[in-house]
Amino acid sequence: MFIEETILSILKQEYKNFEIIVIDGGSTDETLNIIKKYTHEIFYAISEKDSGQSEAINKGLKIATGDIITWLNSDDLHEKDAVQTVVEIFIKNPDLDIIHGKSRLFGERIKSQVIGLNADIKLHEYLSYMRFPQPSCFLKKEFLGPTCFVRPDLHYAMDFELIVRALLSGAKIKRVDNLFSAYRMHANSKSNNEIRFLEEWAEIVHCIFLSQMNGRSFAEKMETLQLTKKSTRFIFNSKIKFLELQLENVLLQHLNLTYHSHYRLAHGEQCKSISNFLEQNYNDFYLKNNYQTYNFRLKFIPRFVFEFIRKIIG
Repeated sequence: MFIEETILSILKQEYKNFEIIVIDGGSTDETLNIIKKYTHEIFYAISEKDSGQSEAINKGLKIATGDIITWLNSDDLHEKDAVQTVVEIFIKNPDLDIIHGKSRLFGERIKSQVIGLNADIKLHEYLSYMRFPQPSCFLKKEFLGPTCFVRPDLHYAMDFELIVRALLSGAKIKRVDNLFSAYRMHANSKSNNEIRFLEEWAEIVHCIFLSQMNGRSFAEKMETLQLTKKSTRFIFNSKIKFLELQLENVLLQHLNLTYHSHYRLAHGEQCKSISNFLEQNYNDFYLKNNYQTYNFRLKFIPRFVFEFIRKIIG
């Protein structure tokens, strides 16, 4: 339980014109006592059963009255002066709708490291998977509108779907190098469940392709690889039209991420399926990204070695 550290990381911000909204899913530990301890500092708090993180986020978004919004899980932190920096960036760039920076990973048996993009990327490159840490992402509430919240039927990729939906509808996004948050890793972190993230990201990417007149063939390739099923759950009314080459890049980057996630888990069959597809259809990409070496390791290194390495590096 780390919620007090989370609250304090906000209260210690130099910028003070903010709202702290706490949405608790009916905790039975010391969470409620900690919330009561900071009653005078909290704009709104509620503790009741919900269907999960997405419903909790939406409850908070509906209450929020500020111009800029973000959300933190109860085990994450804002870095010093993060809010002041974010406000200044939005003031200097009034046309922006979304900014994102970097996060510091930390936790028990975790070597502290900074994650986030080190260089600007093109708009279509945001569509392959969640390219930046959500705790270091800030959005204009005005752009979200009264109903544009996260999807309650998503439990892992709700942030990615929101960003995709925003970008396809014309949102302006900017990457910055600032360190905005600290992302705590521990045994119960959702981030440990890579496959569930992959499943939801794949469904969203699949529907991105279906939103483009020239994207259906890429959606069919994902179906052939059994990365996702045919779905109309996400209807993206895209104002942005992408070139076929850009959509191809989205597919390749998504496959690359998917391959390496399965590689870390020593899922040989899934890796073989993706690498065979890339070798046959995108051989230059296959060779450039050295898939033959990874496949060799999967074939000749025992699975327990991969599992041992994963335990060592956390």
